[in-house]
Amino acid sequence: SFVDLVRKNHKEQIARWLERVLDAAISEIYIADFVEEKLLSVGDITSPSQEVIERLQEDGLEQRQAHHRFARQKDHKRPVSNSEEGWEERARSHLFRSKRALSLATYLKVRRTLVEFGKKSLSADGLAKLADTPRGADAIRKVLRKAKADRVGICVVDISVCGAIQPYNAILGGKLVSMLAASPEVAQEYRRRYSNAESEIASAMAGRAIRRPPNLVLAGTTSLYGVGS
Repeated sequence: SFVDLVRKNHKEQIARWLERVLDAAISEIYIADFVEEKLLSVGDITSPSQEVIERLQEDGLEQRQAHHRFARQKDHKRPVSNSEEGWEERARSHLFRSKRALSLATYLKVRRTLVEFGKKSLSADGLAKLADTPRGADAIRKVLRKAKADRVGICVVDISVCGAIQPYNAILGGKLVSMLAASPEVAQEYRRRYSNAESEIASAMAGRAIRRPPNLVLAGTTSLYGVGS
């Protein structure tokens, strides 16, 4: 696992990567309403207390309950305005406020753990000690999960149908189609088509447009009968 890799190869570059991913995750969460209502202060982002984390968790659960009570299906099916005001409105909805509060609580908890082992910055030795504790290993996994989620949504595609019809199936036409799907031309066209696409969930969490780099790394499809990938 990645945590085992960190234990064996606890380089400072990995520590810097963990901090960068965590910083980016926190910066992509809209917090204006949290600050307005004094759920947290700007200083709590860099030095979070356990009380702040618990307040965010409580608010997240309350907002989730409010979403279930008051949500209207049509509100979540209407098109989102491609403007800062549109994304901010979506961010302040019960659904995304709940997601923001719970996600921010998770990331601030990770930050508290990293600060405990690294003070101002996590060293290679601090990273080794972090990975050797259950709480530290859990923090590393949460950062890794965030990094994977950011890329899976835009760098991985699923091909629902990939094959060849007669008579080309007899000469392995399906294999040719699969190889062409992984060609540089497809990756280039993918980048061109989606380079300006706004991530709906990430933008609603951030209250502003978020665009992920569309660097295609995997195209997957199932076997003929859907029993394997």
